[in-house]
Amino acid sequence: DVYAIIAYMKTLPPIENNVPESKAKFPVNLIMRSMPQKSEFRNIPDKSNPKEYGKYLTDIAGCNDCHTQQVDGEFQMNKYLAGGQEFKLPGGIVLRSSNITPDLESGIGGWTKEMFVQKFRSYSKSNFTPPSVKQGEFNTIMPWTFFANMTDEDLGAIYDYLRTIVPIPNKVTKFENKN
Repeated sequence: DVYAIIAYMKTLPPIENNVPESKAKFPVNLIMRSMPQKSEFRNIPDKSNPKEYGKYLTDIAGCNDCHTQQVDGEFQMNKYLAGGQEFKLPGGIVLRSSNITPDLESGIGGWTKEMFVQKFRSYSKSNFTPPSVKQGEFNTIMPWTFFANMTDEDLGAIYDYLRTIVPIPNKVTKFENKN
């Protein structure tokens, strides 16, 4: 449908139109100032190199955004993917992201590739029924159902990449109800 719309629009005669410069109002103008001004594009690594392809997928999936702690908005790269980033929710609920480094004690170091892929598969539409979560009970903000749609090959490549990063011991208490 999109291609059909584009094809149709290309058949229309051009219209001369002087459009004034756009000026965003508060608070959008502040948000726009924080956006990157120049996109950084890179080629998709070849799938025959699962570690590089896995790093690429880990980056575009934004794993770092939740699984690496931040202090004053700055990622603490000495704790890259070691979890513990706090998400404060209403009602005094604090969620923390999991350690996904290959640390044996506190990360996913004891997981096999099959276990890793299956964790995501368990949230696919055919396998998952969302639980009823009451106020004050544990819930997750991990978008499991979104990532459950990835292929086994892609999830396996992410696992392969995660196995190459430095294991960081960081035992995380995932959920606290501070009420």
